Amino acid sequence: MYNLTANSSQACDTSASYCKPGVMLAVWQPQDGVSIGDTIARACVYALALAYMFLGVSIIAD
Repeated sequence: MYNLTANSSQACDTSASYCKPGVMLAVWQPQDGVSIGDTIARACVYALALAYMFLGVSIIAD
C-alpha cells in the first residue's frame, strides 16, 4: 500500500498523454480537435470491434 500525504515527494501529474498505437485497433488520427459526433462514431466502432473480438474469443474457448 502507498501512503500519499501532503508532504510526499511524489507529485500528481495531471497532464494528459497521447494514446499509443494498439495491437489490434490502431489509434485514429487526429486525436485533438475532433467533433463530438466524430468522438461518438469512434466510440461506437471501437465498442463493436471489442464485442466482435470478445465473441471470437468466447467461440474459440468453447
